[in-house]
Amino acid sequence: MFRKPPLLRLLLLLPALGLCLPAPACVKSLRWSDDAPYSARGADGELQGIDIEINQELMRRLGCRLEFKEMPFGRGLRELEAGSLDMMGSAFRRPERERFAWFSAPVLQARKRLFVRRADLPGFRARNLREWLQGGVTLGVLPGVVYGPEFSELQRDPALQPHIHTVVNRRSLWLMLDRERIDGMLVDELTAGYELRRLALDQRLAPAPLVVESEPSYTAFSKRSTPPEFVARYNEALAAMARDGSLARILTRHGNRPP
Repeated sequence: MFRKPPLLRLLLLLPALGLCLPAPACVKSLRWSDDAPYSARGADGELQGIDIEINQELMRRLGCRLEFKEMPFGRGLRELEAGSLDMMGSAFRRPERERFAWFSAPVLQARKRLFVRRADLPGFRARNLREWLQGGVTLGVLPGVVYGPEFSELQRDPALQPHIHTVVNRRSLWLMLDRERIDGMLVDELTAGYELRRLALDQRLAPAPLVVESEPSYTAFSKRSTPPEFVARYNEALAAMARDGSLARILTRHGNRPP
């Protein structure tokens, strides 16, 4: 007579005893890079920032473990499309990305705005970026950064092109602005607040009343590795964080408010 191996007999017996094997652990990978205050490594070596802390809390509520993968944004998009990366924080919703990514509910409202010297604020009268540039000033920007449709239109204007200077390093732009080598620069306001404090320039440089782009940012999920049901659960947990104040506490700690 055929006798079942002991391990097989035990596996068959577990349901009858009302027991079951533990389900595979839920593990999700999240892209990060050195981009404070969204993600960065703290002085203690631990990862911190808006994307890190919000998603750590959300994964805890969803019973998942979060793994971090350091990579540039462009590579993150490629790995998200391939399914080798599960999640990207602070992502903007674009039609070409919707081919391969699900998007969460909005997490925060991202704003890019003009920063100038505090001494120039009392005489600031421009109602838009074109009007300000036509005053003979110079603007500093980073290469490859999207600053919104208004700026894209201004870049194509031959009369304004000499007034726009592209510099590869944002720290250099801050120093150029402080030393009056340029008159303004376009920056994400959360990034600006963090960097100005780090450079001890927050008393000399400040935001002007010109927001050049404002749109919600989301968490993007790979369609290859994440079912839409998981995104729905993520949104429910995000809404719960908004209700209980934990989302506001994280955003306020890093200088912003929930959308």
